[in-house]
Amino acid sequence: MGSVSDQLHGATHVIVPRRTFHVLNGLRGVAAIAVVLFHSSVVLRIDLIPNGALAVDFFFLLSGFVVAHAYDRRLEAGLTHTEFFKLRINRFYPIYLIGVLIGCFIVAGLYLAGDPEFHLWEPALALALALLFLPMIPSGYSGSNVYPMNGPSWSLAVELVVNWVYAVFQRHLTVRRLAAISGAAAVALVVATALRGSPLGGPLWEDIELGYIRALFSFPIGVIIYRVRDRIGSAGLPFPIVAALLTVALCVHAGTWNGLYQLGFIFLISPMLVAVGLGEVSDRSRSLCQFLGRTSYPIYAIHFPLIILLNAGAPLFGIDPMIAVAAGLAVLLLVSAPLDAIDERRRKGQLSWRAPTWPLRSAP
Repeated sequence: MGSVSDQLHGATHVIVPRRTFHVLNGLRGVAAIAVVLFHSSVVLRIDLIPNGALAVDFFFLLSGFVVAHAYDRRLEAGLTHTEFFKLRINRFYPIYLIGVLIGCFIVAGLYLAGDPEFHLWEPALALALALLFLPMIPSGYSGSNVYPMNGPSWSLAVELVVNWVYAVFQRHLTVRRLAAISGAAAVALVVATALRGSPLGGPLWEDIELGYIRALFSFPIGVIIYRVRDRIGSAGLPFPIVAALLTVALCVHAGTWNGLYQLGFIFLISPMLVAVGLGEVSDRSRSLCQFLGRTSYPIYAIHFPLIILLNAGAPLFGIDPMIAVAAGLAVLLLVSAPLDAIDERRRKGQLSWRAPTWPLRSAP
């Protein structure tokens, strides 16, 4: 879920002309907010954005575009698979860790509120595994949740695995082979929809395979779109229009035909939105797209345990849970962009921690 821009890659002596796909950056933020609203709806039992879970498929597709955009030339120039994985972990882990730590507060709250129906070793094991970015075994604490400390982490884990596999085989993955992988995954998603009524899954042990199948369809499509972007052209739609189309598509619920609609979003709508988001952005929209792009990963990685914590803790202070959750998410939205900017400086080695010199002098 990194920024859709070219970088100066000194480690492999490859200089890629810098270009930022501002519309796609903005759409990442819109999709992340959609996921937040979807999970808020589930917790607060209100229907804000019925198909917000489909934003994850949009993320998987953008991930393919971003990884091909940022790393293809570096991999071809000799970036090793281990170096690639370290770079991806370095991008994901620090902010992911914040979400895990909030999950620890939820566990502590359960113990303070009374005797929970699970043993202490269960959340302790879940924490130890989460710190290693590994899933939790089914237990009284986790139920069938793969990442009970922070539910949406399942998609981050899937993305990391798919990213690494792509890096290993990148030089062999032609457009035809990528299309074949997506085609096989598409067949599997159709079968799953016929059997289960929906192609969605991934956060639970009983449907964990669907998370990888969803990624194996969308990620290669994102890579393909990047590789054929010159044929598509750059005359895309303005950001407000594409953002509105994405929002409406995630708000639609097709009733008894919703499973088919979800397939339609994954197979058609999501790739089309990326394709029409390749154009330049107006000066008015550029700052908004940059802000939304910066907020996307922090709010996605942190929001779910925060919602759970605020919803459970609000009644203890006589606060309406809906107000508490809304206020907490508003604060998270405001701090996400600065948090991402600080993390970017950390990754670039631009943060320096120096002790103050003594004696301290006041400013003149």
